Amino acid sequence: PAEGAVPVLLQHLRDGEPWPVRKDAAAALAGIRPSTVAAVDGLAAALRDPDANVREAAAIALREIGPAAASAKPALEDASGDGDGQVRAAVAGALAAIG
Repeated sequence: PAEGAVPVLLQHLRDGEPWPVRKDAAAALAGIRPSTVAAVDGLAAALRDPDANVREAAAIALREIGPAAASAKPALEDASGDGDGQVRAAVAGALAAIG
């Protein structure tokens, strides 16, 4: 049932919504832990969001998905140099969880 919300959450993650909506969409995805390619790709793309809160939430969601988010590893590695310390910490956690 929760997996049915994934397409809508992905749309809110990328559709030019205000940053709190994008952040909440990423946080909701973390709770669902979808392992679909579309979900992982959407979260990986959110690592380039202009808002650090959204980037951090995307990294946390990828951490929660764990090894099933392996395809996001290159995007996470790119984000490991983020200018925001909280984003870098979340990215490090995601990379550790993915393995």
